Amino acid sequence: MVISNHGGRQLDGASSTIRALPGIRAAVGNDFCLMLDGGILRGADVIKAIALGADGVMLGRAYAYGLSAAGEAGVAEVIAILEREISISLALMGIASIDQLKGSGSSAVVRYET
Repeated sequence: MVISNHGGRQLDGASSTIRALPGIRAAVGNDFCLMLDGGILRGADVIKAIALGADGVMLGRAYAYGLSAAGEAGVAEVIAILEREISISLALMGIASIDQLKGSGSSAVVRYET
């Protein structure tokens, strides 16, 4: 299932996809494939989505920017940039892999207010 709020730009009170993700994951369970669409612009966004329950993300805008700037090479560079950003962010978090991130769950990215 793809979690998307296309049209959300026109409805400013609509919930963001990232905010809705944990509740949807809880409702469908862990054996259901969830892809997040919307707001993924950098590697840290990918990490947040995965930690909050996404199995993967949709990267349409990022790919489109690379494609329009430099064709196939631009798309390859976008992928390389995202890979670097994900690796750096995981290292800064003290997390060794995406599997470890999934095991940490939302506690890896959610800030708790006191």
